[in-house]
Amino acid sequence: MSLSTLLTANQIPQGKVYASLAAAIAAGGPTTTRSGATGTGRVSGIITDVGANLPRIWDGSLLVEPTAQNLIPRNTDLTASPWTTQMVGGGSITLTAGYAVAPDGNMTATRVQVSAIDSGKGADVYQFPVTVANTTQYTLSIYARATSGSAVLPFRIYNGATSTYAFAALTETWARYSITVTTAGTQATVAVGNYYSASGQSSVACDALVWGVQLELGGFATSVIKTAAAAVTRNTDICTLPTATWPTSKGTITWSCTPSFSSPYGTAAFQFTGRSGNNGIRCQKNSDDSIQTFVGANTFSSAPLSWVAGTAYVFKLKWNGTNTATLTRNGVVIASGAGGTFASWGLANAFLGSDGSGSLANGLFNSFKVE
Repeated sequence: MSLSTLLTANQIPQGKVYASLAAAIAAGGPTTTRSGATGTGRVSGIITDVGANLPRIWDGSLLVEPTAQNLIPRNTDLTASPWTTQMVGGGSITLTAGYAVAPDGNMTATRVQVSAIDSGKGADVYQFPVTVANTTQYTLSIYARATSGSAVLPFRIYNGATSTYAFAALTETWARYSITVTTAGTQATVAVGNYYSASGQSSVACDALVWGVQLELGGFATSVIKTAAAAVTRNTDICTLPTATWPTSKGTITWSCTPSFSSPYGTAAFQFTGRSGNNGIRCQKNSDDSIQTFVGANTFSSAPLSWVAGTAYVFKLKWNGTNTATLTRNGVVIASGAGGTFASWGLANAFLGSDGSGSLANGLFNSFKVE
């Protein structure tokens, strides 16, 4: 849905289109609190910097994510320290900084030219050591495209015991590629290129553009975090909507969300809460992939659900006082229970995504409507 639909859904006249994001927020759209480093959004296909305490819009939807840290310094310039090249057996690698326009619209993409390799020959550009926690899941991601035509770009992460490779099939369109591993030590290596003795696989020569290398805790890639001389942390997006005009005795809440994760995903991913004590409504994804709903003093849960990263799901919660409340996903009832009663919403401002205390969304809110 469009940005105007998302931001006008909270009791603002439907169908009204605002001239700018600032105007829509001023009219009652989501308020975002996010301290510290700049986050990123995406508008018209261009990744944009978003300052502290501003909502992050990604292709017209509201992006809400927990805290994440990119452990890779200089993630947009592979020619700068601490990136280092290594070559063996006559393999070669050539790096050119600022060669082409990157996904953020700036001339910051690094050209990576790697020779063909065979037995005993190889080359890559790498960072080591990258400090990580032992026996913990991490995800390495990169943006890449072929300089011209097509190419296959190897990249890898060494987890402290073995290297895990991905061979990205590139076109002339920017795309993001990722690898997830579990560490076997406290020092990792991140590399782009093909160092034969480590990979055990041969490859043809590659001419590619690379940008936005990211290594982060967890089983999937979050939005890119730009870095300079050191690792950078992006803090949690805490988005709120005023509840003053929301109904209490009966009503309907409809929202569409697109998760960044796939099941099984053993962490709670929050949907929204306007509840304190037994007043208001709270609806959340549990660590077993089910949805738990609180309406007034009552609660009910769905069975564990299947979640697919990048897939939009439409939820509708309908309640009517002490009568049955129902929760549907994509038009199918997934849970029901007593509707509950509450005199007022327990929170003056409902949380959309994270409540700031450990219940965290990972993905996009495409729309949100209360009626």
